[in-house]
Amino acid sequence: MEGVWELFHKVPVGPKLAPELRRVLRLHNLRSADAVHLASALLPHRRMAWAAFRFAAHDRALCAAAEAEGLALAWDKP
Repeated sequence: MEGVWELFHKVPVGPKLAPELRRVLRLHNLRSADAVHLASALLPHRRMAWAAFRFAAHDRALCAAAEAEGLALAWDKP
């Protein structure tokens, strides 16, 4: 697993994330940490439109919300 962390895109939790976080919380029935996870993935995905971008989570509600937002999952749904 060493070296894998460099493959992740890190998004700071701050003022730029707040509007997306509010939108995600309004639209999806997610716990707060899951909403931060999803909002943090949506920001770079929308800005960069990575073809190879994959969302990773092991929570059904979070994976469903990610798919509803147009994100491809890294693996099959839990």
